Amino acid sequence: MSDSFTETTTISWFTRIKNAFIGILIGLVLVVGSVAGIFWNEHRAVQTARSLAQGRGLVVDVDAQSLDPAKAGKLVHVAGRSSVASPPRDGDFGVSAPALRLKRISEMYQWKEDKRTETHKNVGGSETQTTTYDYQKLWSEDAIDSSRFQHAQEHRNPGKSVESRELYPQGAKLGGFALDTDLLSQLPADQRLAVSADLAAELKAKNTTNNANMHVSDGTIYIGPDPGSPRIGDMRISYRLMPVGELSVIAAQSGQGFAPYQTQAGDRLDMIAPGIKSAADMFTAAEEENTILTWALRAAFVIAIWVGCFLCLRPLAVFADLIPFVGSMVGFGLGFVALLATLVIAPIAIAIAWFAFRPLTAVAVLAGGAVLVVLAHRLRGRRAVAPATASPQDDQSSIKGKGPGKRST
Repeated sequence: MSDSFTETTTISWFTRIKNAFIGILIGLVLVVGSVAGIFWNEHRAVQTARSLAQGRGLVVDVDAQSLDPAKAGKLVHVAGRSSVASPPRDGDFGVSAPALRLKRISEMYQWKEDKRTETHKNVGGSETQTTTYDYQKLWSEDAIDSSRFQHAQEHRNPGKSVESRELYPQGAKLGGFALDTDLLSQLPADQRLAVSADLAAELKAKNTTNNANMHVSDGTIYIGPDPGSPRIGDMRISYRLMPVGELSVIAAQSGQGFAPYQTQAGDRLDMIAPGIKSAADMFTAAEEENTILTWALRAAFVIAIWVGCFLCLRPLAVFADLIPFVGSMVGFGLGFVALLATLVIAPIAIAIAWFAFRPLTAVAVLAGGAVLVVLAHRLRGRRAVAPATASPQDDQSSIKGKGPGKRST
């Protein structure tokens, strides 16, 4: 079920001009911030790559069942079976399971506002905006602030009575090594835990707040009159966990457990993964993750530069909007100009960053580019020589084909 409302407003040409000039400031901030972001990203990528390379060369395999005092402070790789002295327990609902990480997911049935705007340009530079507000009911873990809705009076969300939580066991170990929550929090909690159907009856017997309206439906706790017909403010509680099992850890051996290992390159290394994995495999996975993150951030910053360049040029399109179709053509052209500017700014920023943080890579790329330029120049020269070589023969053929001319008197 959803509600829909439509509103139409007209924005004058002068207001659009003012907003466009404000956009120039935003665009400049975007461009400068994105260039700074490119430098930060390249520095982060190089530091992480060097830290992982250093860690790969220093890590030593140790037996999970025994702590060797001689390995204290060293980067160690430990793989084995985990255990817990006391499993995590949600005291609010009495849910417990043998797990290394237990996540309580609390969702509330609430209103959500979706906004979409259609714009029509008018002769004279003004703009008519038709905005549609759609309101739908859905389950969401995040509390949606209905006071910000355009039509808040008819669509009110109550506050959440139960929040999501992270729960951890007491006395978690990997063989003889203690595991702290900083390491355990890196584990994925993606296995569903079905709540027992008897839980609702047990909680109702305790006569706790909301227990009268508590049900267990399909392994999920439901707080509300009827699970089959949810109402605004109803809650549903589900659980996901990381079960006790085999683990692999790379970190510094510290006391009876682990601590982050400080590399000379700058990063602190502490990695944990489900299953038995070799140190080489764990470092390879971390390197791949670093590469993916680096390229994702590069793409994001390049797009931000393009947006910033377009915002800086946008006043020209708004000026041209006095005649709508001319403004659309100018806007398209400015988008292309912004793209060209981005293709200049972004590579220069990345190249300078590489000279600062990846000098060998930068030199190699420039050398490769120089080779391509030389090859292209030579290929072009050969194509120019071929017609020049053929032209004298063509001239001689032309002369032979001419008949004797008449003398002038």
